[in-house]
Amino acid sequence: MADVADRNQRVNKKDLTVNQKRLKLNSKGQKNLTAILLSRHGMHQVVERIAEESGLYRCVECGKCVAVCPMFEMYRNFSYEMSPRGIIKKALIDAVVDLLQDESIWYCTECDACTEICPEGVNFRDFMVNLRALAIQHGLQDKRAFCRECGHYFLPVQLIDYVRESLQVRDGVFLKLCPTCRRNRYSRNNT
Repeated sequence: MADVADRNQRVNKKDLTVNQKRLKLNSKGQKNLTAILLSRHGMHQVVERIAEESGLYRCVECGKCVAVCPMFEMYRNFSYEMSPRGIIKKALIDAVVDLLQDESIWYCTECDACTEICPEGVNFRDFMVNLRALAIQHGLQDKRAFCRECGHYFLPVQLIDYVRESLQVRDGVFLKLCPTCRRNRYSRNNT
């Protein structure tokens, strides 16, 4: 029996070291995390580490993040499942693979209002940025918008749809470019 447990432990360690890549921990590039991207065990550990680094385990479910979240006013289909509290609950309780495939992770605007108001210092925005990066690295890209010029991910499709609807724009070229390419194009056109 001990031999089987020992062998399983060695297999899991091998799984975790098969393919290592760098994952940016926040949009400011302040920290980096070595992410193990091939095994389910490794992916689970990466999400747990991101959750720990973002302070998700400190969440006391006070609801302040939901109260300030602009998604309530932006999306007609807003629900608890797509709120910061709902996603934190999924991250801490539910299966990691399901969370990466959950459409709810693509509605967050990354405005950082939830992080600023959190009495426990949970950094939900950084958690979302890194969770999305992990999903993209695993090929889950159907709800993501990539820049037409440089090819980098820049926004969830849901957010672009909201902006398009709010501004009543059908096919704005600037909604298909990342901020850097948008600035460059604007400079070229106006100099």
